[in-house]
Amino acid sequence: MEISKNNERAIARLLTKIENNKKDAIAALKKFSTRPKYSKIVGVTGPLGVGKSTLVYCIASYLVEKGHSIAILLNDPASVKGGAFLGDRIRMQRLCGDVFIRSLSSRESGGISRKTRDIIKVLNAAEYNYIIIESTGVGQSETQIADISDICIVVLMPNLGDEIQSMKSGLMEIGDMFVINKADQEGADRTIREIESMLHIKGKSIPVLKTIATKNKGISKLGSLLETISVKKSDNERLKHELESLLKYELIQKVFEQEKVQKKIEKKVKEIMQNKTDTYSAVESILGMILNE
Repeated sequence: MEISKNNERAIARLLTKIENNKKDAIAALKKFSTRPKYSKIVGVTGPLGVGKSTLVYCIASYLVEKGHSIAILLNDPASVKGGAFLGDRIRMQRLCGDVFIRSLSSRESGGISRKTRDIIKVLNAAEYNYIIIESTGVGQSETQIADISDICIVVLMPNLGDEIQSMKSGLMEIGDMFVINKADQEGADRTIREIESMLHIKGKSIPVLKTIATKNKGISKLGSLLETISVKKSDNERLKHELESLLKYELIQKVFEQEKVQKKIEKKVKEIMQNKTDTYSAVESILGMILNE
């Protein structure tokens, strides 16, 4: 199956097959896995409400004006309340014709659809210059998006307070670039100083930029940096993360499909309800059974 960015309908049909686990899609993916890398993958994450979707729209608009071909993957918060994603998706449609846009449900994966890696292979085979992935910014999405991205942009906003402090063991570890959006709000400069101080303590030299996406301010500097910044992940790192992710998923599927495991889980649920055990002990017991088989 030949895929080209000039035939978006063919791409869309194949992505639908991938999401529905069609056999012919899996066969195509095996072929795409051997393709050279054409696309620069940009991940965008951060807490809910910081304006990620608007920022993605602005970045894509800038890159299109510079002559780049763009694909955008939007991970919708299927089970998460918050964020005006509908309005931003409508605004994103203005890019149609210049940009390939696909929404993915993240219900089962905590921020990144488990099919995202497969979809990236297809978009890379279509030779898009940039693939921009927006996560919901909750659950495990931060580390997941860092694993699959060449460049991970962490989006924040002024006056996050305790949330910034909690990032020391989270977002601070994965960002290749930090963007303080809504920088016209009071406290923007203080937020930048806090981020730069944390980065300095960790010995990291990472760009920290200010943007006001709703007014398209700071976007040119951000877009220019994306064009020039070098990709830090090697092919070995990328493949290692991909194999680990696929292996974890397949192992979990195979284990939970076993009837004896389901029966063990049901038994432990009853014991917990009867106060005969607790959830931690139940997990240890189930895991012990699986490992000893």
